[in-house]
Amino acid sequence: MHTLPSLVTPRGSRRLPLAEPTAERLALGLLANGAGRNVHFEAALAGDPALAVWTLARAYAAGEDALRSIAELASWLANQPASFFTGGQTPEPAAAEDLRRRSSTLSGRSLAAAALAEQFARDGAADAQPSRFLALVHGAAEWVAIDGEAPDASALFPPWLHSTLEELRRPAEHQSPEVACAARALRAVAAQDEDTPTKLGEAWARQGPWGASFNELVERLRVLAQLQHDFAGALETAKLEALKNLAYGAGHEINNPLANISARAQTMLAEEQDPERRRMLGAINAQAFRAHEMIADMMLFARPPAPQPEPADLVPLLAGVADELAPQAEEQGSEIRADLPQGPLVVAIDATQIAVAVRSLCVNALEALVTGGTVQIELLPPAKPHEAVRIAVRDDGPGIAAEVRPHVFDPFYSGREAGRGLGLGLSKCWRIVTGHGGRIDVESGPGQGAVFTITLPPGNTR
Repeated sequence: MHTLPSLVTPRGSRRLPLAEPTAERLALGLLANGAGRNVHFEAALAGDPALAVWTLARAYAAGEDALRSIAELASWLANQPASFFTGGQTPEPAAAEDLRRRSSTLSGRSLAAAALAEQFARDGAADAQPSRFLALVHGAAEWVAIDGEAPDASALFPPWLHSTLEELRRPAEHQSPEVACAARALRAVAAQDEDTPTKLGEAWARQGPWGASFNELVERLRVLAQLQHDFAGALETAKLEALKNLAYGAGHEINNPLANISARAQTMLAEEQDPERRRMLGAINAQAFRAHEMIADMMLFARPPAPQPEPADLVPLLAGVADELAPQAEEQGSEIRADLPQGPLVVAIDATQIAVAVRSLCVNALEALVTGGTVQIELLPPAKPHEAVRIAVRDDGPGIAAEVRPHVFDPFYSGREAGRGLGLGLSKCWRIVTGHGGRIDVESGPGQGAVFTITLPPGNTR
């Protein structure tokens, strides 16, 4: 019998068994996408108490302490990369057989109790899923001791499980209906003959090709994911290098003629008296400056200056962005407002760069609205000290089509058919935010507006 990756405990690592049916379902889940992955993982968890206990412990170690059902565990597990499953081992034949024998008995009893708990809950109009789940994982402490000395289980599992297991040992009148059904099922399994649990355990512990192949599959998927990541990184680097060369070539070859055009237009404008010609010369000068700014944006995106972080209060910074853009919003019949906390929120940032990033998001939102509508800047303080700070810019415009959304941060990607002139504004914003070690996310759908959220890294909040 093979094992799952180790659980790290205060008394050393512990290895739980990887059953053959579980290995097959996990493999199919790793090869599936979207909802298909959830389906396979949920089936694996429902049929394997060892996997349920292992996942519960791994999730708790990752900070997830509120997963109380097979469906919630499956959803969490489905979001983990293939590398999450690396580290399983194949014990020596004698040790593997001993592990198979002991885990077969424990799994058979847990699976029999889980089936009875679900039946009792349905008969009693209680919620069947919590009853089944509790019966499935009630032996958590035994599972983590399956290959050696029992560790301190209190450090491995969420507090709710310990309190629920305590409730399991109370008299029925002091138990919730779901816990009472699980307790009744456990008593029934203990009182009946071993025929049903033994058959369930033997089916769970049967041998086959999937257990031996699972670790190899996981390793190949991990290598493939790493190759895809490396390729994407190399492609992004190549794109930025090409854009940098274009920007600096354009800066040298185009800025000089633009400066000459602008200077000539300004000279002629100073001497011109005809109103129509003055309007045309002003337009020439303005367009020359616009082209110059586009080249400057390209250069900023290709080689942005390193942030110079200093303590800055985000509240007045964001209020200032809203005030600056208020006339532009008013001119098109829109409204821009800032929803900010009362007190200061001081973070270590390059205030100038972050203001440019937020302004780019707001201008993009105003362009999406065209006329009317609202743009709102929100500052979401961290729930706890040293957690991430989030700045959200939302609008109630036409939204962003699904085919456009993956490209919103690409330089000069044209999204005007979706109501947004993207240009370099969002690309510049992305470069600034990632330069601060943060990230920017977008949520949108056609006709649903858009929300761009800047997440600044934790550790610099005051």
